[in-house]
Amino acid sequence: MKNTAIEWAENTINFYIGCTKVSEGCTNCYMYRLEKRFGKDPTVVRKTNWKTIEKNLKNWPASKIFVNSMSDTFHESIDFGEIRSMFEMMERYPQHQYLILTKRIERAKEYEKDNPFLDNFWLGVSVESGKHLERIDVLLDIRARIHYVSFEPLLGNIPLAPFNTFMLDWAIVGGESGYNPRLPKQEWVDFLIRQLHHYDVPVFYKQFGGSAKCKCHNAWGCRLYNGEILDEMPRGQQ
Repeated sequence: MKNTAIEWAENTINFYIGCTKVSEGCTNCYMYRLEKRFGKDPTVVRKTNWKTIEKNLKNWPASKIFVNSMSDTFHESIDFGEIRSMFEMMERYPQHQYLILTKRIERAKEYEKDNPFLDNFWLGVSVESGKHLERIDVLLDIRARIHYVSFEPLLGNIPLAPFNTFMLDWAIVGGESGYNPRLPKQEWVDFLIRQLHHYDVPVFYKQFGGSAKCKCHNAWGCRLYNGEILDEMPRGQQ
């Protein structure tokens, strides 16, 4: 069973919907487009029906779940008590793997001081360009079994630092999609994947990006990288 079009997850849950933009990677966020289409203010972070979430967590078979795909788990408008409540619900259903992705990694670090992440929580950070490499340093300073980086949308050439790249467990690489996307250069993609593989980091190549989907995999731009699918996952999580 799969309830999401996101290639690297099988399901999504949204405890909250809404977010505010923190860097250039947020400029064309799909959540903003969707919320405006439904007459909602995307900058207002609103709570969803948690009873439905718990019902799904109870009934779904073990799966990889992307948490808060329409928000940011560590958004500053969500207090630590509410964040703790989210995690307590997920912890009641340990059969799942929960994928947390944030741009607010400093706040995740502050939260983790008194709330350690269990082994089935993957902690990730978004890095869209070389301007935000410090997010990786903060990520790796947090205790988590799986650390990953989403280089999506890839908006520039990213020279990775050897001393922290080899500590990563996983990386997602992808270009921007939808209306008027800011496409990456092929050399940026090649350079990034070459570095990641040099340091033995599994790479999930999501898409090149674009405003149209390919016929071969129904992905924005295309999912093929050098004629192949790169859907590598953290070791032991295939």
